[in-house]
Amino acid sequence: MSELIGSVVRCLHTVHLHNNQIAVDLHLWVCKATQSITHALKGMKEQLLIRAEQHVDTFILEFMYSQTAQLVTFCHYMMAYIEILGRDLLQMHDVIE
Repeated sequence: MSELIGSVVRCLHTVHLHNNQIAVDLHLWVCKATQSITHALKGMKEQLLIRAEQHVDTFILEFMYSQTAQLVTFCHYMMAYIEILGRDLLQMHDVIE
């Protein structure tokens, strides 16, 4: 190829290496950010679990479509959010891999 286009080949090789470096840097940044988010989500789940355990006997009104639906314990309400965060953690784990 260098015989056909001359010294431009070196520039093409440099651009290719630069693009690879950008891809590697972006991958490392995403992994680091994802690990940070994962750590925060785990802490949030732990705090919600502590709060849920404190309110096992506390009842609240649950709403659906802006209307009162049923009476539930605050513990069950918090556990729903813990499950949501658990799914988010699984997605973050997939991003890291």
